[in-house]
Amino acid sequence: MITFLRQQRIRERFVTTIVMGNIESRVVAIDKIQSEIYNLKKKIAAILLQTEDEFGAESQEATTIRTMVWG
Repeated sequence: MITFLRQQRIRERFVTTIVMGNIESRVVAIDKIQSEIYNLKKKIAAILLQTEDEFGAESQEATTIRTMVWG
């Protein structure tokens, strides 16, 4: 829970920087957010692979995860 709250504060700081900061700090904040999104996608892909291993690639569970993430 503490980690989640800390991450939330970091995200809020990034959003504030993007809205109110100078152009250099905006670019850095956007880059960090894009990096975080990339890392989250890697984690989701790992969960999907694990789900496919457990239930099969065409299982409802794997299809649900794929649909939620990639539309």
